[in-house]
Amino acid sequence: MRGAVIAAVLLAAALAPRASSGCGFHGQLPDLAAAHPRSLAVAFALRDAYDASVLQPLPPAPPALGLVRATRLLHQFSPLLPSAIGADAGAQTVTVLLVESGLWTRYAVSADGVRVEPHVDGPRAGERVLVTSEAALQAMVAGQIDLTRAQAMGLLVADRAA
Repeated sequence: MRGAVIAAVLLAAALAPRASSGCGFHGQLPDLAAAHPRSLAVAFALRDAYDASVLQPLPPAPPALGLVRATRLLHQFSPLLPSAIGADAGAQTVTVLLVESGLWTRYAVSADGVRVEPHVDGPRAGERVLVTSEAALQAMVAGQIDLTRAQAMGLLVADRAA
């Protein structure tokens, strides 16, 4: 009996959401206003881009596949990141928020390249923040819209350090 209780407690602990699992891929609806002050503006810009047929909504996916798709796009975005934050930025970290899911990803930019750390808790003190959407990332990675246009449309918003 005691072994079953211990096993149940360990299983519950293993399955309990971590602090960084508060994204929509874990069954929680992201709070746009709480995620970042610019989240709502990006969400409205995304709706405008859909209405103007500039972007197409991504097809729905089960949470695990959605997380895989978003993580793939975030990795594919990494070569564009230095341009998105300014070529003269030097070594720094930047945290990106996807508004649809509330998924945060940290990028460490250095002379050696860009290291991607998806599914983090959010920005650390002093980090720059980019707020965007998965659909906008898809379009930027595919070359359908460039960074300048995404920024002008409000689909990619850079904010000061957290």
